[in-house]
Amino acid sequence: MTMNKERFSYDGMGINDKNDEYAARVATFPSGMLQPDKDALGNLFAASPELLDALKNLVKSLPIVGLSLAVEKDIQSAIIAIRKAEGAK
Repeated sequence: MTMNKERFSYDGMGINDKNDEYAARVATFPSGMLQPDKDALGNLFAASPELLDALKNLVKSLPIVGLSLAVEKDIQSAIIAIRKAEGAK
């Protein structure tokens, strides 16, 4: 799935479609949630397309062999996270 890298924005209350000011809000955080938690989750959600692209590019650029076992495990974890983000079970 390819997604516009700057598709989402965070306005302090929820996630919005940056490309359509009249679209329904993508996500709204509950009023009882602390603002620092809203900010942390909102910023992470809004940046998720860029983070996913960066992770994909990083995994593609790494050599296949000659890495430490710990790094190989991290790469496998990254591949699993990419697949999960793209909808794989």
